[in-house]
Amino acid sequence: MIEYIITTTTTAPTPIQSTTSFYQHGLSIAI
Repeated sequence: MIEYIITTTTTAPTPIQSTTSFYQHGLSIAI
């Protein structure tokens, strides 16, 4: 799951999607 999020953040076409992926990553770590 972490690899998927990192890939999404790296290839995100817009900064907004990168930010969203970053927050999702944080939630995964928190959980």
